[in-house]
Amino acid sequence: MLEHTAGGWDNNSADGTGDPMSSYAGLTHEELINWVVRSEPLEFAPGTTYQYSNFGYSILGRIIERVTGMTYEAYMRDQVFTPSGATSFAVGGDTLSERLPDEVVYHQLGKRAYNPYGMQLRRMDAHGGWVVTPIDLLRVTVRADGFSTVPDLLSTTSLTTMTTRTTVRDPSGNPTAYARGWVVSNDSDWWHNGYLQGTLAMLVRTADRHGPSGSEEFTWSAMANSNNSPASNTPDINLDELMRDVVNGVSAWPAHDLF
Repeated sequence: MLEHTAGGWDNNSADGTGDPMSSYAGLTHEELINWVVRSEPLEFAPGTTYQYSNFGYSILGRIIERVTGMTYEAYMRDQVFTPSGATSFAVGGDTLSERLPDEVVYHQLGKRAYNPYGMQLRRMDAHGGWVVTPIDLLRVTVRADGFSTVPDLLSTTSLTTMTTRTTVRDPSGNPTAYARGWVVSNDSDWWHNGYLQGTLAMLVRTADRHGPSGSEEFTWSAMANSNNSPASNTPDINLDELMRDVVNGVSAWPAHDLF
């Protein structure tokens, strides 16, 4: 499930059904998992084909809950966010009236079917739906980036496991750059994007490379309260390209800790 090779429940409706996490409104995590596992058969033998699956990560969240005896949100807050000094993480509400203090209002072009307040965000958690500031996202990331600047919460072995790309191919036979929670590019950058109706986010950890001032390593995040698209699954804003232009345009960085 970490590699999205569980064999089914993909996000792109390739199996004739939609993303389970966006379907079956009103069901709890447990009810949704029971329904999907019993009613939607796998397309491929587990471990043989890569298909991105929000549902698989939702199951992983439930495994964490079973092992720890805590809710996923509470576990992440106690074991990851608080030790990182990140206080703004919270699972978003389902409606505009549930907007958190200082949270933006989300906007989406196109049909009403793409209403950003028409989803069950609270049922997502382990695969999305979090509200956070870009800086707090970076506070967590720099504690799992493998760089020596800030001590990592994860061991070197865990980091290596997390960033080793799967050898399993997609349904068309193409190789994938996905590892276990990160996409690892050919240039060894780690990154992941995320988007829902009314929002778009990008997180990048660059590889160690030689720059104007010697060895340079960067981690950045960017977020928007729309993805500027008339459809819900085709964001038109290229945050990665934007941020690379920003980073490449800076000739001198502050020497002090920005956090």
